[in-house]
Amino acid sequence: MMYRRNKRPFGSILPARNQYEGLRVSITYYKTRYTFSTGLEDNPHHRAGIRKMLDGIYSHIQEGTFRFAEVFKNADPEKKKYFSRLEGQQYRPRADEVTIREYVAEWLEEWLDNFKELTKTPDYESAIKRILAGLGGLHFAQLNTIEVERFFGSLDILRGARKGQPVSVKRKRHVLTVLKRIWNSANSRWGWQLDDPFVSVSQYITELEQVNQIRQAKQTPLTELLSEDGDAEPRKAFLPSEWQMLLAHIEPFYGPVTEFMLLTMAIGSEIEALTKQAVGTDKVRIQLKRHKDGTISPYLKTTMRKRNYPITAKLRQVLDAALRQSSDECAFVFTMADGSPFSYAEYYKYVWGPAVKAAGLDHRVGYSTRHTGIAWSMLLKVDHERLTGLTGHADKGMIYRQYGKYRDGLYEERELILDYMGRDYLLEGEFQAFLAAGPLADSEPAEQAGKKIAVVPTEIFSDNFGDKQRLFADNYTK
Repeated sequence: MMYRRNKRPFGSILPARNQYEGLRVSITYYKTRYTFSTGLEDNPHHRAGIRKMLDGIYSHIQEGTFRFAEVFKNADPEKKKYFSRLEGQQYRPRADEVTIREYVAEWLEEWLDNFKELTKTPDYESAIKRILAGLGGLHFAQLNTIEVERFFGSLDILRGARKGQPVSVKRKRHVLTVLKRIWNSANSRWGWQLDDPFVSVSQYITELEQVNQIRQAKQTPLTELLSEDGDAEPRKAFLPSEWQMLLAHIEPFYGPVTEFMLLTMAIGSEIEALTKQAVGTDKVRIQLKRHKDGTISPYLKTTMRKRNYPITAKLRQVLDAALRQSSDECAFVFTMADGSPFSYAEYYKYVWGPAVKAAGLDHRVGYSTRHTGIAWSMLLKVDHERLTGLTGHADKGMIYRQYGKYRDGLYEERELILDYMGRDYLLEGEFQAFLAAGPLADSEPAEQAGKKIAVVPTEIFSDNFGDKQRLFADNYTK
């Protein structure tokens, strides 16, 4: 771009309009006038310095090397963005020029359609509302560890009976995940080299939860702390006797889907999307998920959740009962009693909840069937590698950390568990390990196994066998 002086020097030096703004400078760049205040006192020395600067700008413009955003660093960001675009350059704002609120608006516009496809829109919108309310006015350069910890320390429940109490650790970690994603996106896009403000936040969230628990305990009477009434765990595994009590109070139409939940350890969205085509002669394919908007997709919670589940005699009985209830026109195995597509949310509210209450059991969420299926399988000595595949986990660590909690009374009812799940649920080596863990009541172990128990020494298949020696499915003989 070439400029002609036409006998006049480039740019104008204007006198101050008041004592605060000082000398002013006005230039015309790309046919656009830009005027700014220098704050310098009006005197010959300052005028000479400004003139030298303007002459230098003119030279760079003539050479095509002038960059407005680099010279006028304190100019309005929109001006810098405007002139950078005219120069054919990408404007890279500084971290102290962009607020979190400004960037989130741009970021969401780009990614919202992707979140909709992943059905994460409500989760992200909720987290972003929190972030904007607490941190939206800050520039990225202002976001440091102190500000982040202050923010997470202030996250309280906004409505309901627990309004004003701290939100759960799980909720805080979700908000942290979204905030980190926004932070990393902005840093990558603009090439900022900012100190990581999240280095100690995870530890801070953990410590904050411990502090809240201690404070709550201090305010609780000792008699209440020692009481067992508050020990109800919504995901605690059922005892077989409790499970039968629950089934007795489940509406008969929903008996098959209730048992399917435990037998396959499937979750609600997988059950909603289970098609008749997925039921084979010896396996049921769990591979689809139904989203909240009713659409079906092959995207499960994790890629490992896509799995083939072996059909035992018990599971075949449950599936046949469900298929008899489903009309020929329906593509899905499970439906509601009125023939509409199965809705886990409605089932949980109108079938599961009332049945748990009618059975006299403490509160359990429907997801407790997954915990129960895993706990029962571990007690039956199902190989942990095989169980990892049956449940759709990436590794057996989740089974140990989240699902493998022992519950008093389970061992005493181990035969009831075996009777319910069925002998064919176990591979031969697993069944031998189950026998070695303790004799069956009113029967000799050798008779149950169909062979002499001596071929499976108890010093090999001990109670700790699953943890120490390991059984691998490909070593079994069916």
